[in-house]
Amino acid sequence: QARQQAQMRQQMAADSKNDYSSYLQKFNQEQNEHYFTNIPAIFQKLQDMEEKRIEKLGVCMKTFAEVDRQVLPIVGKCLDGMTKAAESIEPK
Repeated sequence: QARQQAQMRQQMAADSKNDYSSYLQKFNQEQNEHYFTNIPAIFQKLQDMEEKRIEKLGVCMKTFAEVDRQVLPIVGKCLDGMTKAAESIEPK
């Protein structure tokens, strides 16, 4: 009876040790995957998004400059018209 209980306790201890080892291995594997696969992938996606954002910002700035350049002659003509109108004013 006592011998059976001792064997049973030894078996339970061995099972617990094996379970712990298995869980520890799985945890270490998941931790490794988290730090060396998942997190770097997230940072890479963030980097890619930021590079695309910067590229699009550059395109927007270039487009703005081109549109502004096209508008400048029109503004110049308007200012010329205003100047002529101002010069044609006779105070008397």
